[in-house]
Amino acid sequence: MPRILVDDFSKFVTALASSSPHGWHVVATNDGPPTDIITWHNEYGVCPSHPHYVVFFCEKPPPSGEETPGTSSLAVYDRLKKECPELLEQSAKKVYTYKFHHTAVQTRGLVGGNGVFSPTAFGPVDESLPVEQQRKFTGGLDITHRVTGIRMHPTRNVPSYFNAMANRWAYANKYNTWEPPYTASKEDGTEQTFWPPMFSGMEEDKVIPKEWMDKAGEIQNEFVSTVAWEAGNVMVIDNFAVQHARLPWEGHRTVLASFWDEPGLRGVPMNW
Repeated sequence: MPRILVDDFSKFVTALASSSPHGWHVVATNDGPPTDIITWHNEYGVCPSHPHYVVFFCEKPPPSGEETPGTSSLAVYDRLKKECPELLEQSAKKVYTYKFHHTAVQTRGLVGGNGVFSPTAFGPVDESLPVEQQRKFTGGLDITHRVTGIRMHPTRNVPSYFNAMANRWAYANKYNTWEPPYTASKEDGTEQTFWPPMFSGMEEDKVIPKEWMDKAGEIQNEFVSTVAWEAGNVMVIDNFAVQHARLPWEGHRTVLASFWDEPGLRGVPMNW
């Protein structure tokens, strides 16, 4: 596509959609450190609600790096059915557990949910209130999502390996946190919990066997197609068919995103 500006991108995705968008605003993509690798995931795969289409727009590419790889959720499912059917069966029957810790200290951006604790998270700060009546956060907040890892593609009616469990697998490997208490020291010396991939249980959650996740990661990496960004590029992703990731980069870059749905289409959980 020819080079376009942010306003042009907003008009483009509005015209592209056959329905109303989630919101008229275009948002920045994950603003975590550029050295961080974000591995395979379907957008909002950790939540019960997620967009059908993800549209990325490159306003400013970095001098070096920042490629966006994609892999087929449908092809990954088909291969896992042949090479690791146990993972698919248990994923459909038990669903996945995603645990998140929201700290009480606000950090840059909203990565990890820290925005819950921003001064304006519950509306404008009312300076007229006495200090003892103003909302204060003194501790953290733990949240657990329990969602399926396999959904039916809403138009093709075929199963899709739909989740964000590869990130848990990657960090559990990096910090060797496959065993309790699942904590490790980061490069800066701070202690942090890195939850491994888990199935949901009635009494307690169970760690997914590492060899199953290793096989899934191996297959995901076999179907990679990578896009190197140039200014003005637009990429439209079928979120139910494609998982995407993020590679590190150097320098400044701006990649924006817009999320869209289509009426009546949803990826229902697969029944095994």
